[in-house]
Amino acid sequence: MKEFKIIKITSERLDEVLGIYSKAREFMMATGNPNQWKTFRPYRETLEEDIRLGQLYGIESDGSLYASFVLMGEDPVYDNLIEGAWLNDKPYHTLHRVASDGREKGMLGRIVEFAKTFKTDLRIDTHDDNKVMQHLLQKHGFVKCGRIPMYEVEERVTFHYVMNTEEQK
Repeated sequence: MKEFKIIKITSERLDEVLGIYSKAREFMMATGNPNQWKTFRPYRETLEEDIRLGQLYGIESDGSLYASFVLMGEDPVYDNLIEGAWLNDKPYHTLHRVASDGREKGMLGRIVEFAKTFKTDLRIDTHDDNKVMQHLLQKHGFVKCGRIPMYEVEERVTFHYVMNTEEQK
């Protein structure tokens, strides 16, 4: 059985991360979500900035990367929630650019468990067409909350995970 660990991504592994996002885009297109990242998101420059800020992570086993994601503090974009409401106003961490290369199942669960170690609520958004991610988020206890404007021409569906008292200890 493989042992997975969460690591911070360094610039030396950027090409591997780009490969994960390429596989994720292929999967999204094949499952009815061709518009979220189209054929070019996330941009290399965006990922380079994530690395510089120390917020790009990966899931690794035996030196091979299986998934990548951003875990950052509060995102000011989430202040613009429309068509709904957040579950509370407590401090939170934000997940962005969650992707797997598809070789192993359970990557989102590992990401969520890691993010919970920061002892705050979690927020995330995804595209309307990303039914797979919406299903997985709800499976992991996230609640759909509303929508946020994104990229000046799109909106995203938002989800909120509320840490319970036991998880905060």
